[in-house]
Amino acid sequence: MKKNLLLLLALIGFSNQSHSQYYGDGFLCLDCYGNIEVGANLTTIPNMEGAKPRIGFSAALNNYKEFNENIYLKFGISYHNLGAKFENEDTEDLTIHTIGGTVGINYVQQRDYQFFGGLQIEGNILKNWMYSDDVDINFLTYSIYGGAGLIFAENIELSVKYNLGLANLSNNSEDNWKRSYLSLTLGYTFF
Repeated sequence: MKKNLLLLLALIGFSNQSHSQYYGDGFLCLDCYGNIEVGANLTTIPNMEGAKPRIGFSAALNNYKEFNENIYLKFGISYHNLGAKFENEDTEDLTIHTIGGTVGINYVQQRDYQFFGGLQIEGNILKNWMYSDDVDINFLTYSIYGGAGLIFAENIELSVKYNLGLANLSNNSEDNWKRSYLSLTLGYTFF
């Protein structure tokens, strides 16, 4: 059920984004700019015993609502392939498929560079991972993010973003697994 709900939300977001690119209006906003981003991420789960950082990938569909020439509200949906590697042969590598909603503020300077920050709410889908008998991954988590980027030719952006996990990834409160990740993305904005 959770998987189907997340897939439905992603389909609605992709459908709306394609509509906004064709007709020039954005998600929940008639005068927004559409944006698509793809990239790689590096996940860390500091308190998980034996977990090593792992590289995954990211994709996002966003909209920018302009407040003035420098400040924009950015909101949208994203997909992240996150996880951890384990050297212990008894523990499988962890892979979490995350679909999230983001909302944040972007400060753009002369269409050359940008700084941004905001909140991300994440739905986590985990497939057949066994750490111990009494541990499961929470479906809903959240994080705050911040980053910076360079803008090329007004439409293309290269960004670095850090998500700091605020919610425990495990349903066992003693584990205190707060997943954080660093992302490097390449984006294109439709003006």
